Amino acid sequence: CAEEFGRGMPDRTMIAVTSRPDFRLPDFQTASSLEDALAQAQASPMPGPIWICGGTQLYQDTLPLTERLYISHIQADFEGDTFYPTGWEKDFPKELSRRTVIDNDITYDIVVHARA
Repeated sequence: CAEEFGRGMPDRTMIAVTSRPDFRLPDFQTASSLEDALAQAQASPMPGPIWICGGTQLYQDTLPLTERLYISHIQADFEGDTFYPTGWEKDFPKELSRRTVIDNDITYDIVVHARA
């Protein structure tokens, strides 16, 4: 999903996990594995949470490490090839906040979920 961002955000460390050695985006660091990305994030001078944005396997691998989920529930149907692992709801039953957004005639809820 780093390509959707297009460039990093100035107030946080952005690390793209990729198998492509030539992958580059402005203001992004790259890592070839989750372990490498976590090491880079922990060494970063930027404090704060680590945000995971990636493919299905990356989501699956990081779910046990996750304390909160920031999920966009889109109220429309789209074709896609990347999905969040099923069953996460049982591990994150608390809803901490919900905000509804309308952007370009698409409505979605940004919901923060937490572990029990």
